[in-house]
Amino acid sequence: MFPSSIGILNTANQQERADKVEETLAAFGLLEAALAECSKEGEAEAPFFGGGSIGFLDIALGCYIPWFEAIGRLAGVPPFLDAARTPKLAAWAGRFSAAKPFIALLTAVDKVEEYITKVLYPKWNVAVTASN
Repeated sequence: MFPSSIGILNTANQQERADKVEETLAAFGLLEAALAECSKEGEAEAPFFGGGSIGFLDIALGCYIPWFEAIGRLAGVPPFLDAARTPKLAAWAGRFSAAKPFIALLTAVDKVEEYITKVLYPKWNVAVTASN
């Protein structure tokens, strides 16, 4: 999921970019289905991948929430974590981001955008933004 989403920003070719957006959206769709399956606790639905509390998979994926938002903003695409397209995943991201142990640990989206534009774009020698 991360390589395809970064790939959106790492190309100036509009068709490649559109393909990477579709790959990323498909990956989020698979993750939505995985969350629905993993969060089952009997008849009830648990709030996190591992059940009623945050587990390893939640932490591993949750750390990328600001990255996905920043990439979407910079690319000028609709949010990847969208309640209409992936309602369970969008709700999970909200719960994870609001969890007290992680609030201070998640990088601000603006800082991720700054890192991408000041460090990664020059490294890739490409600047693909919504205005191009």
